[in-house]
Amino acid sequence: MRTLRLTLGALISLTLLASCATLRPPPSAAVARIRKQARTAEQLHEWSEAARLHTQLAAITRRPKRAARALVRAAEDWIQAGQPNEARRLFASPLSRELGAPARVQAVARMGATLLQNKHPGRFLALVHTLPPVTGSLAAPLLRLEADAWFARDRADPAIRLLDERARLLTRTRARTQNARLLWSGLIRLATAGRRPLPIPAEAGETERAWITLANLMRSAWENPADFRRGLLVWKRQFPDHTAEATIIAHLVRELNRLGQYPKTLAVLLPLTGSYGPAGLAIERGLLASRYSEGSFDTPPVIRFYNTGSHVKGALDAYRRALRTHARWIVGPLLKPQVRALLARRPAVGVLALNDVGRSIPKPDRFYEFGLSPRDELHEIVDRLIRQHRLYGGALIPHGSWGRAILKDLKRDLDRGHGKLIAIQRYTPNRRSYSSDLEHFLRIRGSIIRGQALAGTLGMRLTFTPAPRSDLDFILLIANTLGAREIMPELRYFGVTSVPVYGLSRDDVPGTIHEDLDGLRVPETPWSLGTHGSWMRVRTDLATLWPQSNPRASRFMAFGFDAYRLIPWLRNRPNPGQRLFWGATGFLSLGKNGRIDRHFIWVRFESGRAVPVDSARMKD
Repeated sequence: MRTLRLTLGALISLTLLASCATLRPPPSAAVARIRKQARTAEQLHEWSEAARLHTQLAAITRRPKRAARALVRAAEDWIQAGQPNEARRLFASPLSRELGAPARVQAVARMGATLLQNKHPGRFLALVHTLPPVTGSLAAPLLRLEADAWFARDRADPAIRLLDERARLLTRTRARTQNARLLWSGLIRLATAGRRPLPIPAEAGETERAWITLANLMRSAWENPADFRRGLLVWKRQFPDHTAEATIIAHLVRELNRLGQYPKTLAVLLPLTGSYGPAGLAIERGLLASRYSEGSFDTPPVIRFYNTGSHVKGALDAYRRALRTHARWIVGPLLKPQVRALLARRPAVGVLALNDVGRSIPKPDRFYEFGLSPRDELHEIVDRLIRQHRLYGGALIPHGSWGRAILKDLKRDLDRGHGKLIAIQRYTPNRRSYSSDLEHFLRIRGSIIRGQALAGTLGMRLTFTPAPRSDLDFILLIANTLGAREIMPELRYFGVTSVPVYGLSRDDVPGTIHEDLDGLRVPETPWSLGTHGSWMRVRTDLATLWPQSNPRASRFMAFGFDAYRLIPWLRNRPNPGQRLFWGATGFLSLGKNGRIDRHFIWVRFESGRAVPVDSARMKD
């Protein structure tokens, strides 16, 4: 019995000893620990350590897909560490070969999708360039992601080459068509997002030239449909049997025809008499010019004009008369109180109001606002200043309610970008000289006093040039054209030569020479410049039809021109943020709460002329 107890005890002891000998952390625990350490290293930007840990993780992870993801993460860490050759060596290692190309490519594609979603296209391209060559059907998903990355970096030509290579790997017609539409989607986004047509690189091949030419052609389609149709015929002759012929063009023409459908009846509510009559008549003429211009899409609508006068009652009466004639869409009214009154009625038809009553006021479905407010220009100026890290500046603001409203908007927009006005000078407009205001604004008087004090201390006469303050990153000049022509030379006289001066667009005759404005930077409209597409021709036609028109009303004609072209787009209920087209008054897009946003062409006055400048290369 005692022997049996000893034997049993020995067995239990041996079992416990054996179990103690194998008491190691299970693989899952080691994986979790290393993963946590790698994540911490990445957060601390210790990229080399993170790469080492992720490589170790790939070696001990049992599931091939997860191991491949860890390996790719290690390669990305090496790239972040500035050692892409280490990433190449890792992808050529026995561990990488053991995992296999399919798992590796799938992991890279997964990583790529995450990087692109987080807006890191450059990091994904660097990762792909460290991979061994990928051939056959395995390459298709990577080629698509690479193309997306190049599109995200605003580079069309490499994206086109990659998707063209991908098309050759696809065997099904439907897949090739989808590939072509992917290409077109990225390309047209670039073509319409920029202020100028897409450049065609000198080294571009026939395929890239064809695609970019077609995108630039489509970019101007809404500006002049007839020119687009003629250009399309030329394109087909220039690039016969191109992929786009079978996959894209028929779809484009159908889409343009769909977007070009106007309602049968269009009512326009404008003040055609009274103090606002000249503006209303100019809008009417611009709208009619757009209606009868060569190449309007589809069957044009019957247009009926209703005089609203200057009062709210006139606008509401005009609205009721328009409904009785079965109008399906209304353009107008123009005056802000009239727009508010119509908005309160919650109209049952589509409305494109020609003023802005505020982004915060809720709008019913199919109620849109389109205005010529200088706030659009102000917002673009501030956005440019923030992007250039010009955060602290000064503003010259006219006295009055308009100046106060501009100043309020300016402070709010700058505050959002962590900028600030450190100098504000209000002035009275329509004066011959603004030197006293500018001396105070630029602290010239203090500079003079300091110079006089120094001369007194030294007991001698000094040749002294007063210097303007040096703490301004920018100066914003809020003035009409006449005021700006007086103030800009005085700013130069007081030594403001290195600080950029920004202003609002001109309110005079387009094309007028203004040498006094040299150096001023302003956001301008295609209509005013006459350098984009057919605007010069349309302006000339309008001047021929109505030679008695006030040239200063030209911007209201452009306003009417765009209002007419917006209607078919709005009928198709675009999504907020959707880019629409280059109009006469700027590049138009749909903002929040039914507001049409305008974007502009940046110009700088040189020798009296407004010279368009590429915003990306403009040196301030």
